[in-house]
Amino acid sequence: MLYLNTKISEKTKDHLIYHSNQICKHTFDFLGTGKMNWGNPINWHIDIKSKYQWDNKFYTEYTILEIMPGNGIDIKIPWELNRLQHLVTLGQVYVFTKDKKYPKELCRQLNHWIESNRFCNGINWINTMEVGIRATNIIIALDLIRESKEYRENIEQYINLVRQHGLYIENNLEIGFKNNEIIAGNHYLANISGLAIIGMSCSHIPESKRWLKTGIVSLEEEINRMVLKDGFFFESSTSYHRLAVELFLYPLIFGEKLGVEFSKSYYTKIESMLDIILSLTSPNKTIPQIGDNDDGRLIILAHYGNWAKDDFRYLLGIGSLIFDCIAYKAVCGNCPEEIFWLYGEEGFLKYKKILENTLSLESKPYYDAGLFIIRDSGNKDYAVIRTKSNAGDLISAHIHNDILSFELWVGGRPLFIETGTYCYSSDIYERNKFRSTNMHNTLSINGEEINSLDPNRIFHLEQKTEVDILDWELNNENVCFIAEHDGFKHLGLGIKHRRELRYHFKNREWFLKDQVFTENNDSHKIILNFHVPSEVIINQDRRNIQMGNIEIKLLNSEDITIKNNKSYYSPSYGVKQLSNHITIATASDKAVSLIIKDCNPK
Repeated sequence: MLYLNTKISEKTKDHLIYHSNQICKHTFDFLGTGKMNWGNPINWHIDIKSKYQWDNKFYTEYTILEIMPGNGIDIKIPWELNRLQHLVTLGQVYVFTKDKKYPKELCRQLNHWIESNRFCNGINWINTMEVGIRATNIIIALDLIRESKEYRENIEQYINLVRQHGLYIENNLEIGFKNNEIIAGNHYLANISGLAIIGMSCSHIPESKRWLKTGIVSLEEEINRMVLKDGFFFESSTSYHRLAVELFLYPLIFGEKLGVEFSKSYYTKIESMLDIILSLTSPNKTIPQIGDNDDGRLIILAHYGNWAKDDFRYLLGIGSLIFDCIAYKAVCGNCPEEIFWLYGEEGFLKYKKILENTLSLESKPYYDAGLFIIRDSGNKDYAVIRTKSNAGDLISAHIHNDILSFELWVGGRPLFIETGTYCYSSDIYERNKFRSTNMHNTLSINGEEINSLDPNRIFHLEQKTEVDILDWELNNENVCFIAEHDGFKHLGLGIKHRRELRYHFKNREWFLKDQVFTENNDSHKIILNFHVPSEVIINQDRRNIQMGNIEIKLLNSEDITIKNNKSYYSPSYGVKQLSNHITIATASDKAVSLIIKDCNPK
C-alpha cells in the first residue's frame, strides 16, 4: 500500500535513522515519560513512568480498578507503546537504507510481542481501540519490509496475528445504548476503521470479506452520525477531531488504492472536517487545545519521536490532493512527508502542480460545533470562542468546563491560551483541575463549576448548561460575538453569564465585556480567568495590565481586584509547564469591560 520509491530530503532521512536507532535500543519518549529505556527485551506490560506492572490474565478478568488503579499509574503509557506505531518507522528507514538490521529488529520485537501477549491475555487485549490501531500499524510496517528475508520467514505467523486482531475486534465492539440511543465514540470508530483496513488489506484471511463489508458500512454510518453538519467531530475536542479525521481518512486512501469505493457523501463529510481544521488554524499554523488532548493518532508517518502535537497541516496537505484544494495547500505549505509515503513521487508532483496561493482566512461561525472564529489574517490577530456543540449530552467524555472560554492571539503571538489536559486516570485531582472552569479563559462564580465534576466519573461531564447566541455580526468595520449561558443557575434563579467579544479592524482593538445577571439581590464573587504563557512579562496596576507590547485597559476599575498567580498548562499529554493565571475579581452587579491592544504593532 505504501510506496517504496519515495524520495525525500537527506535531513528527513537522517531524522528517520536517528529515531529508528533509538527504537532499536528500545528507547522511547511519549505521553510525558521523557526518554526512557523499556528493557531488553521490551517489557510490554509496564507503565515505565511509575514502574507499575500489570498482572497477565484473560482479558475479561480485569476489573476497572485493576486497569486504572490511579496513584500516578497510567495504563495509557503501555497502551501507547503497544500500538506498535514505531514499527512503521523501522519499516520506513529500511525502505531508504536497505539495512537488514531494521527488519531484523522489527521482526524481533513483533515476535517477542506475540510471545508476551498471548491472544486475549494481558492488558494489551482489554481495549478494542488499541487492538484496531495496532492491527493497522502491523499491516503497514509489514508492507514496508515485504522485500526483506525476515518478512518471508515470518509472514505466516504475522497473518495469523492480524487475523486474531480482526476476530477480537469483531467480537468486542465498543458500543452501547442509553435511553434507546447508541453510545459510541472514538473507540468504536477505531474498531471499525481497523476492521475495514484489515478486511481490504488481507484478502487471504478467511473472514476478510465480512470484515471489509462490516467496516465500510459502519464507517459510512458513523461519519453521518459522528460528524456534525458543519464538520466538527461530535466529541467537542480538537485533538479527537484530528484522530477522527485519520480514522475516517486512511481507510478511504487505502480503499482508493485497493479498489474499495466510498460514497460521495463520505467524501463530502471528510472535506467538511478538513474545512474546520482550515478555519481553526492559528496565525502560527497550530490548532488550539479545545477539550481533551491525549496525543491520539492512528498512524504516525512522519517525525516519529518529536511530531508536533498541535500541527494538523499534514491532513490539509493530504486533503489538497484528494479534493484538489488550493486553500488546503496554502495553509499546509511545503509538501508534507505523509504524501510521499501515501502517494509516492507521483503525489509529490501532483501537490506541486496545485496552484500556489496566499490565502487570507476569514472570521467564521460554526453553530453546530459551538466554535466562533474571529480573525484579521493580515495583522495575525485571532480568537476562537467556545460555546456548546449540537451533539447532545450522550458523549461527554472529552469536554471541559470551557463555555464562553476563548483563545486569543495578538500580532501573531498567543496571549490567552487554552491550558490542555495533562492526564486521565493516573491523577483524578489533576484530571478534574485541568478540565475545571478556573483553568479556562472564562468566568467563575463563588468558585463553583459551570457543570459539576464527579471525581468518580473522570470520563463524564454532564452538560446541563444552556447557551444562547445573542449576536454574531461580521462587517467591514468589526466582528461582534455576544452569548450567554446559565451554567450557574444552581446558585440562584435567573443567574446568567453574558460575554461580548468585539474586534475592530481599523484600530486592531479587542473589546471584552463580561456581566452576570441575577433576578435577586444576592451578592456573588465573580472571577474572570485568563491564562497567559509563562514567557510573557506582566506588569499591572489598578487600571492596566501590560504584557510585553500588549496593553489591557480596564474601563471600569472600581471595586475590581487584579492578581497574577503562577499556574500550569499542558502542551501535550503527560507534560505540565508553568504559565501565568490572571484573575480579575469583582461583585456580581458589576460588569467588567476591557480593551486589549497591541501598543507597538509591527
